[in-house]
Amino acid sequence: MFHSIRSWLSREDDRQANRRELEAEANQFKLPGEFWPQLFKFLFFTGLGFLNYRLFAHAVPGAWGQATGCVAVMAERVALYATHNFSRSALGAAS
Repeated sequence: MFHSIRSWLSREDDRQANRRELEAEANQFKLPGEFWPQLFKFLFFTGLGFLNYRLFAHAVPGAWGQATGCVAVMAERVALYATHNFSRSALGAAS
């Protein structure tokens, strides 16, 4: 009878030891920095905005081409805002 109680109590000790071991391992884990991916994302969308403006400013003559280019740049800014503030991994919640 006492053997079964001792084994049950030692099982709880084993669980706590495993938990401490996992917590120690988790404390050593480091996530990569977000600076470089964010920088490349901003550069990419800035380049796309520049190319969109240039395309419409040259393809459509006059003020309409420049106005359409400005709308295209604003659309790129909206896309950059959306990718920066609404990630897929947030499960539908804004981060």
